[in-house]
Amino acid sequence: GGHNVGQFDAKFVHFQKKIDWRPTYCTMLMHYCLDERQGGHGLEHLCLRYLNTIAWKTDIVKLVKDSKTDLEKRAELLLYLARDCKYTFMLEEILSKQCGEDDVLRVHDERLIRGSVALGRVELNGAVLDVDALEELGKEFHSQYTDLVEQIQTETETELNPNSPKQVAELLFDKLKLSAKKRSTDKETLETLVDKHPAVQKILDARQMLRFSSTYVDGLIKRMGHAGRIY
Repeated sequence: GGHNVGQFDAKFVHFQKKIDWRPTYCTMLMHYCLDERQGGHGLEHLCLRYLNTIAWKTDIVKLVKDSKTDLEKRAELLLYLARDCKYTFMLEEILSKQCGEDDVLRVHDERLIRGSVALGRVELNGAVLDVDALEELGKEFHSQYTDLVEQIQTETETELNPNSPKQVAELLFDKLKLSAKKRSTDKETLETLVDKHPAVQKILDARQMLRFSSTYVDGLIKRMGHAGRIY
């Protein structure tokens, strides 16, 4: 087992050594079973809480980037890894006992750890992107955005950029004199103003078109790896 093992360690072992490792426990998922609402589920956070350990991970990023020799780094990295392994092993004993007492161990054993391993495999295999379809979708989003902006500008007699909080605030609160609990152009505030002027819904819709394009078209294509897949 390990900590976040299904979607980190198992993938690393599979990718580097081609070993089909199917872990049987994950201390992170065990802690989720006990209470997913608690402030953190990271290994160091849990070890500080349950094992009263020292904070051993804090300086690791700085260590890798600083000017120490490879030999010095190797010694400190091995100590870091040894602590990871030792504390995970100790933590598993404590959390598995608590999961058993709370009658949630089956959730971990039969659902979460298996799902984590499966998702890790999905990430390794990747998902094929239909770039042509995405580009067509991007054109559609851009067309809808352009139409909405033209409608907004016509209705309000402005050269408004819907994605500019400053311009939207000046339009709604200064020019159109709309009132809200706060001078904000966030989604929650704009939704309270939808019934007060038709341009407000169109501003929301235009912003959504930009988010769709950025996230589901440009964002996916930008992250595409080899063989046209996203990992």
